[in-house]
Amino acid sequence: SPGSGTGLTGVGERIALLGGSLTAGPAGERMFSLRAWLPWAPAAAPAP
Repeated sequence: SPGSGTGLTGVGERIALLGGSLTAGPAGERMFSLRAWLPWAPAAAPAP
C-alpha cells in the first residue's frame, strides 16, 4: 500500500525534485548510513 510520503521514500522524492540524491542502507554491524546530496548555488545578489 502507498505510504504517507513522510518516510525515507518521501524524503528521497523531495530531494530528487531539487536535483539531489539520497542513499540509505546498512553500514556495518548495528549501523545505518543516510547520505543526502543537494546541489548548491550561491544566493542571488540583491536588486539595486
